[in-house]
Amino acid sequence: MAAAKQIKNEWEEPFHVFGQGEQKLRLQILKQVDDYRVDHEEWRKQAEQTDVFLDKLLNKIDEKAQLYSSEIALEKTILKQASARQGLKIGEPNEYDVIVPMIIKGLDIQTASVKDTDGKVMPGLERERVLNKDKVGSTNPYLFRADVFHTTKDGTVYLNSQNFYKKVWMKMVDKALSDLKTEMPDFEFQRREHPPAVNIQVTYPDRNIVNFDIVPGPYTGSEQIKIPAAVTGTKDTTVVFPSYALPKYDNKNNPKINQEDRELIWRQCTSAYERYMADLCRGSPTRQYVMTANRIMKSVIKMLQGEQNPLGNLINSYHLKTIAYHIIMDKTILDSNKIGGVKDALGYHITYLNMFVSKRVLPDFFHGNKHLGKIFPSSKILENLRELNLFWKSNPTLLETAIHGFKGLVKILEGCFTSSGELK
Repeated sequence: MAAAKQIKNEWEEPFHVFGQGEQKLRLQILKQVDDYRVDHEEWRKQAEQTDVFLDKLLNKIDEKAQLYSSEIALEKTILKQASARQGLKIGEPNEYDVIVPMIIKGLDIQTASVKDTDGKVMPGLERERVLNKDKVGSTNPYLFRADVFHTTKDGTVYLNSQNFYKKVWMKMVDKALSDLKTEMPDFEFQRREHPPAVNIQVTYPDRNIVNFDIVPGPYTGSEQIKIPAAVTGTKDTTVVFPSYALPKYDNKNNPKINQEDRELIWRQCTSAYERYMADLCRGSPTRQYVMTANRIMKSVIKMLQGEQNPLGNLINSYHLKTIAYHIIMDKTILDSNKIGGVKDALGYHITYLNMFVSKRVLPDFFHGNKHLGKIFPSSKILENLRELNLFWKSNPTLLETAIHGFKGLVKILEGCFTSSGELK
């Protein structure tokens, strides 16, 4: 029996694949759309510099974590994620996202759901209940003194995500940055809190500015999933999917979250599944067309934002990536209809975007998706039964007016996409 595969952990050069006979289309898009390409040599150089800096930062954070060495163990490798890992970066390669995996020792943890003020389970969010609560004062004294263990009125103990982020994680990061400032005097560092991430902006000696989003990820387990041959395009492949809890406490006073839960919320990390979705596209020309079209759409949305177009102001890169996943599911897995090239893929992006904005509902791909088992059979991610509308926190007025921004989008891409009536 073949060993289960680990998901790759490399920065992936952006998708830029067109279909047969689409050379003229490629040139036309480059004339009409702001240049979304990333220079190969610049990408390689920045990826190398990024790895060097992240290695230094992780080593420093690991040094500072020694204070908690009996309670927290950092893994030696960071997990690369988001657009720079998934091949969806456009323009300058100056933003990188990573998770710092870690293990909190000595705790028996049970995941508990988070319910909103209406008593409904909030998809993607959880609380971490400590079952061996009577021992934490002796087994985890540093975390105990940092108020990471929160006792509710009924005596239940949960991990306090806010205190973990602010009193443990940020303490380690700030000490690490202090050392780096001394050791790297020609570099400038700025950091800001954006839970679950800390954003670190680095200005290099050549004045090149790069942003890093660093997220702490306590390990919550892993699963092995046999991905069907119909999905991989080759053979059944067993893949390991690790999972992490991210400290996403409520720092914006979401009215749907109960007051007593605000400091206790962790986010279920779907990064492993997202990274694998990107890898599925690498071996399939049809899916590569979809991802290339997705990068073009990102550039168009950025152009619309510059015009204060309501559609451009509504849609972000995660929205677009989610739409790409839905297209891949519908047109390459549930349906065998072929996407002939980027022109068709752009047509599907525009059609789906119009549909979701018109309905004011964009379903998250990994929550409440009844077809997700086609890709990840028997996965625990299928337990996320309730749909999550990614437009839930959008400005209602903006969401209502965004549909009127489609004229601007269609004008930019005129002649570059297959109309909805011509799509198979």
